[in-house]
Amino acid sequence: HEGHAMEGSGGGGGGGAAEASPHGGSFRGHIAPGAMFVIWGAAHALAQGRLFLAARRHGTRVSLAQPWYWTWGNNPVGKSFGRMLEPVLLTAFPLVGTVIELYYKPPDQICWHALFDRGGAFDPTTVNMHMHAQMYGGFLLGGAVSLATGKGWLPPGFDALCHLLAFANTALLFAMHLSGSPTNWLVHAILVGIFALYVLTVTADFALQKYHVLSLARPPLLLLLGTWFVQIAYISFGPGEEGPLLPWDHTSHITHMAVPIIFSRHVLSVFALWIGVLAAASAVVPPHLCVVEEVEWAHYAQLPRSPASPSRGGEHGGGHAKW
Repeated sequence: HEGHAMEGSGGGGGGGAAEASPHGGSFRGHIAPGAMFVIWGAAHALAQGRLFLAARRHGTRVSLAQPWYWTWGNNPVGKSFGRMLEPVLLTAFPLVGTVIELYYKPPDQICWHALFDRGGAFDPTTVNMHMHAQMYGGFLLGGAVSLATGKGWLPPGFDALCHLLAFANTALLFAMHLSGSPTNWLVHAILVGIFALYVLTVTADFALQKYHVLSLARPPLLLLLGTWFVQIAYISFGPGEEGPLLPWDHTSHITHMAVPIIFSRHVLSVFALWIGVLAAASAVVPPHLCVVEEVEWAHYAQLPRSPASPSRGGEHGGGHAKW
């Protein structure tokens, strides 16, 4: 995009930089959560896709409506952390994100960013960082509770409750985060909308349990959160000190009008990819790879297993879950 000034821009053509919006935040502060949600969405896509195929091919009565998924397989990854790799990562990733937001901030090399300045007032340069840190705090709580629930230290269902709480907390935080230019306001309003849609989807999924279509809508929404976070990083901040690169000129109304077009491309691309992966997996993955392991039955089974059911994997009676 370098070297092309935008028509009607506010003089942001030199060197390929666009006019930025006066708002807090950073490129890295949006790339980090974007990476977290992309990895999270991909992990849930893999886990749910496997359970979906098991339900389709064996009539297995399992619920995909889980806040997290046990790892599987007779391999180091499957056996890691007592098959609780996801809760471990859900605890570790937010800790790293918090450090990125509050402790490590080049080029100033400031080791800690306090919420208050020395006079006792809120520091306008750090409020945005603490808002992002609170987002990570919600997911850190969810990861820790998932670990405790998986270990049997908390009653079943607390992990689902905290999963919902973490996303509702983040939706509320970013709803109060809307500021800056109309373009910056719009991209963050869209982000709030994705979070709100995920909260509604998860609420219905956890309440109804047996409708796989609700569960299968969650991985693409997580991926969409991740890709849109990354898109915001480029729209509002840019990868360098010069700020957003063209065409993201925040002084141009055309930029504001183009945001829904870019977002629509994200939505259609992510959902098309997910639908294609499910269809391809249904066509080519062999049945012996779509078996629910014994250790998973206590967590995924919708109904008690019949005495005639085999002890490990295979077919389980009782009919199909609803689609």
